[in-house]
Amino acid sequence: MSLEDKLGNKGLSFTPMGIEDNNTRNGLSDQWADSMVVRPRTTERSITVHKKLVLGFAISILTLIVVTAIAVLLSVRFEECAGESTSRAGNGSNAKFNGSRDGNGNHKDEEAQPWRHLRLPTSLRPRHYDLRLSVYMDNFTFSGEVNIEFECVNSTKFIVLHTDRLEVEKVAVYSDNKKPGVMRIHRQFHYRANQVYVIALHRELKPMRTYKVNITFEAQIESELLGFFRSSYMLQGERRYMAVTQFSPTHARKAFPCFDEPIYKATFRVILRHDASYLSLSNMPVEASISDDDGWVTNHFSRTPRMSTYYLAWAVCNFTYREVTTDSGVVIRLYARPNAIQSGAGDYALHITKRLLQFYEDYFKVKYSLPKLEAEPFHQWSSGVVVKNADHQSHLPASHRNPALLRVDTRKVPLLKPAHVQARLKFANDHLDDPEEEWEKVMWSDETKIELFGLNSTRRVWRKKKDEYNPKNTIPTVKHGGGNIILWGCFSAKGTGRLHRIEGRMDGAMYREILANNLLPSVRALKMGRGWVFQHDNDPKHTARATKEWLRKKHLKVLEWPSQSPDLNPIENLWRELKVRIAQRQPRNLKDLEEVCMEEWAKIPAAVCANLVKTYRKQTKARVSTRHSPLATNVAPSDHRCPRLMTVLSL
Repeated sequence: MSLEDKLGNKGLSFTPMGIEDNNTRNGLSDQWADSMVVRPRTTERSITVHKKLVLGFAISILTLIVVTAIAVLLSVRFEECAGESTSRAGNGSNAKFNGSRDGNGNHKDEEAQPWRHLRLPTSLRPRHYDLRLSVYMDNFTFSGEVNIEFECVNSTKFIVLHTDRLEVEKVAVYSDNKKPGVMRIHRQFHYRANQVYVIALHRELKPMRTYKVNITFEAQIESELLGFFRSSYMLQGERRYMAVTQFSPTHARKAFPCFDEPIYKATFRVILRHDASYLSLSNMPVEASISDDDGWVTNHFSRTPRMSTYYLAWAVCNFTYREVTTDSGVVIRLYARPNAIQSGAGDYALHITKRLLQFYEDYFKVKYSLPKLEAEPFHQWSSGVVVKNADHQSHLPASHRNPALLRVDTRKVPLLKPAHVQARLKFANDHLDDPEEEWEKVMWSDETKIELFGLNSTRRVWRKKKDEYNPKNTIPTVKHGGGNIILWGCFSAKGTGRLHRIEGRMDGAMYREILANNLLPSVRALKMGRGWVFQHDNDPKHTARATKEWLRKKHLKVLEWPSQSPDLNPIENLWRELKVRIAQRQPRNLKDLEEVCMEEWAKIPAAVCANLVKTYRKQTKARVSTRHSPLATNVAPSDHRCPRLMTVLSL
C-alpha cells in the first residue's frame, strides 16, 4: 500500500513543500494567514499610544516649570513681607508705614537691606547735631529732639541711624539744596537686632548734597550705668539722685538717634531743660540760660569741636563746686556733694588735676584746647574714671580724700564660702584641747613659689630726695620679673625637712614621687618615731584616689584639713622667713636662686620651727574666738606707714 493510500485512509491530506496555491500564504492555511494580518494594526496603535505619552510628559514638564516659577516668585515676595513683618512685630508701635510701595522705583538698595549689617552704611556722613533734651527727674524719663545735618556720599534711599531703647515719635527729612523742602518718607521702622532705625525715602539722596533729619523721641533714664543713666547718694539722711552719661564705646544711641560709630565725627550743640533745683553740665560752657515761669530752666551750651559721639557728655545734678585756674587760664571745677565740698574732701583731686594739666601742656607743648575742665564724681561705677573732653566724670569715692586717713596695704585672706568657715571652725573645735605634744608629732608640708626679685620689688627705705639712686636705696630688677621656681618643703617641731624644686607641671604621680623621695627620708632624719601625722592641704593632687591609696599602703596617718585654709598652716611663716633670707642674698638667676633656697632653708634654726608649733594652739583658739572670716595672725603684717596718699573714703 502506497503512502497516499495510508494517509487517505486516515482522512489526511499532504501538500508538497515548495508548492504554494491560492489557498496558502507563506506556507500556512487561509485561517492562519488571516490571523497574521493584525500585525500592522498593532504597530499603528502603539505609535498612537506613544504620541499620547510624549504629549502628556511634555505638558507635565511645562506645568512643573510654571509651578516652580510661581513658587519662587511667591517665596521672594513672602521673604520681603516676612522681613517687614518682623520689623513691625519686633518694634511694636514704633513701626510706621507712610504711603504705599513705589512699584516703578529702583529696588536695588531695598533688596540690599543695609540695616541687616552690623556696621552702618557709608553712604551718609554726619556734620552737626542740634540736640535738645527735657529731663524729668521725678519719674526718671526724658524727651528729646535731634536735628542731624549730614552729607550724602553715595546715592541711597535709606537713612540708617543707631537707636537703642528709644521711642521714636516723629521723623522728618529736609533737603538743604536748590530745592529745599520736606522729603517724602516711604516707610520707617526699628530693626532692633542691630539697634538701628531705618528711614526709607521715595527718592534717592544725591551725592555731594546736604540734608537734615529731625527726630523727636523719648526714653527712660536707666540705672544700668550705660547711656544716659541715674545714680544716687545720701545727703543728711535723704537719698538724692543725679543723671549722667556714659557713652563709651557705643552707648550714645541709648540717649539720642545718631551715627554711633567712632569714625563718624561731627560737632554738637546741646540744650538741656530741667527743674530749676538742679544744675546741668556738658562739654562746653553755657551760652545762655533761660528760666521759665513753671520753675524750669533751659541751658544752651556752646558748639563742641568735631568729635565722635562717645566724647559727648552731660549731667543733671544738684552739686556745688570748687574751682581753680591754671597758668594758661583754663578754669578747672570739681563738682561734688555740698558737705564734701565744704569739708575740703575734693581739694586734693582739684589741685592734682591742675598740676597734671599744666604738666601735660608743658611736656607735649600743646595747649589745652577747651575753655574749661570740669570733674564730676558719682557713685556705683566700677570703672573708676572716664574723661569726656571738658566734662570729666569719675567714681565718687576715688576723687575724695579724708586727710585723717593714712595709706596702708590691704591684707590678703582666703576667699571663704560659708561651708569653708564652718569647716575651719570645726577643725579648730576638734583640736582645741589637743596637747602640745600632739602637734609636735605633725609633719607639715606645702608648696610655694619663689620669685627671683620677689620681696625686693616692694622694699621700702628711708632716704633723702637726692639719694634716690644710691645703690643702698635701689633694688635689681629685670623685665617681666625675672622668673620664679616652685618648691615643696616640710618641717616639724624638730626642724626643717627636705626642700625639693618642682620641675614642670606637677601631677599626682610626681607628687607621690616627691613624697617617696623627700617626705619619708625627712621623717627618718628628724627622728619622728612612731605615731607621727602627715599634713597636706586639699589640692586635687593630694586628695586623688591614687595618692590616698599610696598613703594607705605606707600606713601614713593624715591630718584632716579644712579647705581654703593656708593661714592655718604654720609652714607659711617658714616660707616668709625663707623669702626674706633670699632677698638679702640677691640671687642673680634661677639657678643661683635654687642654690640659695636650699642653703637658707637648711640654715633655719630648729628653735624657730619649735616655736611655731608651740604657738599653734594659741592661734587655733584665736580662730575659734573670731567666729568669722580668717585672721592671718601667723602671717607677718604687710602694711607700712607711708607718706599720706589719696585714700578711698566710704560714703
